[in-house]
Amino acid sequence: MDMNDTDPAALAAAFAEFLAARSAAPEPAQPARTLYTIPEAVEVLRISRAHLYNLINRGSVKSTRLGRRVLIPAAEIERLQRGDSAA
Repeated sequence: MDMNDTDPAALAAAFAEFLAARSAAPEPAQPARTLYTIPEAVEVLRISRAHLYNLINRGSVKSTRLGRRVLIPAAEIERLQRGDSAA
């Protein structure tokens, strides 16, 4: 299409072609999440920080420490979402 072409139909067709090509491009895949921080876990589980720490301290939720950070494995988040209470 010539940029000097002012035909509205041609412009609309070119724009539609552009949008179709853009939407057909696959989104880059996100790597599977394996660990959640405490703030991320409480947001996903919709529980308070205090409750999550209580579950961790009781041994009901497995966690790991990386330096000062407490991380929750994604499998634990999924288990809690399923309603499985056995640790």
